[in-house]
Amino acid sequence: MIPIGDSDLLDAIVAGAGPVGSRIACGLAKLGYSVLVIEEHQQIGEPVQCSGIIGRECVERYQIPKEVILTESQSAKFFSPSGKYIRLATEEVQAYIVDR
Repeated sequence: MIPIGDSDLLDAIVAGAGPVGSRIACGLAKLGYSVLVIEEHQQIGEPVQCSGIIGRECVERYQIPKEVILTESQSAKFFSPSGKYIRLATEEVQAYIVDR
C-alpha cells in the first residue's frame, strides 16, 4: 500500500493524468474529495498521445481555461486509406487546439 497521508482511505482514484483525468481529479479535489491520480508514465504528457483537439461543446461544458487554447478550428479534413480526403468547414468554431 502507498502511504497517502493520515488515512489510507480515498474518495476517488483517477487512472491517467491526461486532459480528462486531470480535469476530473481537479474538480473532485475542489469539491473536497481526497483524490489519487495514477499515471503510467514518469512525466505527465510524455510521450504525447493526444491530438490536443477538443470540441467546442467540451470546452464550454467543462470550462477549459482560455490560457491553454492555442487556436480555434472551423474546418477539418477527413482522409480515406487511399489518401483521398474531404474538407468540411463551417462559419462557427467547432473545436479548439489546446496546449497539452
